[in-house]
Amino acid sequence: MRLLWTDAALADLRRFYAFLAPVNRNAAKRSVAAIRAAVGKAIERPRIGERVEDVRGREVRKLYVDQFELRYEVTPDCIRVLRVWHMREER
Repeated sequence: MRLLWTDAALADLRRFYAFLAPVNRNAAKRSVAAIRAAVGKAIERPRIGERVEDVRGREVRKLYVDQFELRYEVTPDCIRVLRVWHMREER
């Protein structure tokens, strides 16, 4: 199964790292690593995350990683990471 990151999801990771790194570079690295590890689990078991019911016509799921919510889409041949949000972030 292939893995694709949307531009928005990659921008989310960069934003988190840029926000956390000046305060605690190690915490920033650990957060990004934890998110990437969760994506690895989703590749192995695509339906590990809870289904997002308000998205129709696509299989979008969410997975919680520490204080982050990872949204991804499952297709027959691909996991596409859509967005990553901090739980306290307004959307």
